Amino acid sequence: MNGPNFCGNLETCCHKSDKILRTVVEAKISGCGLRHINGLSKTLNYDTNLEAQFGEFPWMAIIYSSSTTPLNYIGGGSILAPTIVLTAAHKVISLRADQLTVSAGEWDMKSVKEPYPHLNRNVSQIITHDGYSHATNNIALLVLQFSFSGMPNISPICLPNVHESFDNMRCIVTGWGARTTNTSISQGILKKIILPVLPRVECQNKLSKMGMDPIYFDQSSICAGGEKDVDTCNGDGGSPLVCPIRGHPNRFYQAGILTGGIGCGLEGNPALYTNVAHLMPWINQQLDKLGIPRSLYTL
Repeated sequence: MNGPNFCGNLETCCHKSDKILRTVVEAKISGCGLRHINGLSKTLNYDTNLEAQFGEFPWMAIIYSSSTTPLNYIGGGSILAPTIVLTAAHKVISLRADQLTVSAGEWDMKSVKEPYPHLNRNVSQIITHDGYSHATNNIALLVLQFSFSGMPNISPICLPNVHESFDNMRCIVTGWGARTTNTSISQGILKKIILPVLPRVECQNKLSKMGMDPIYFDQSSICAGGEKDVDTCNGDGGSPLVCPIRGHPNRFYQAGILTGGIGCGLEGNPALYTNVAHLMPWINQQLDKLGIPRSLYTL
């Protein structure tokens, strides 16, 4: 996306030509949701409006179809625990577990010259909500065959409590999807987009003006975005929308899972996200059955 800078209160704008010097650092990981705002990277040329630093969002995961060679990109996800990844059900519902691979610790999909490697893990189980339709309860948990080992560029996101509200907060969604409707999926470096989470009534009004059926916006959904040229796009489905935890600006909750939208970067057109807080009872129930400690993904 070209044009003016779009920096929220979480960012400092730089020009893409600015060169930032970084040394590789050993980050001490302590708990979930910790963002490495300065990255874990060496010298980089980057656009801070659009591109994440290496290791900045260590919970970010890629979902691949492993039924083809090379692996086929499906969408995004987020790490909740060493063997658990959260994503959108519509991204995986038509596939078997043995057809899926998850990658963590990735940053530039077009390069292997990174300070720490990414890791791939096969999926052993797909868990979707019994009430899933593309319009409601669009959520899936992927259980991995082997855990992601502890690395500075791989760690879990925090999940909110069921009563948490993110209305009017400026939050971040990350993904490897297209930057505009005219560009291809997977631009290489992980992109980051700062978006407002809209209150429910405002969202309903905007979706109605977009001609979207109200069935797509029940309690299991929230919406975010609607600012010109600042948006998710094709290929970003399943990616996490994360919001700073009040009083802890470098620690984040996952507020949403991107499920869809109309167009990319159109003013007044927010995108839809699965409401993670609303579905916390279901998430906790499923992970309790698997013996996953809640301390890994909650505060």
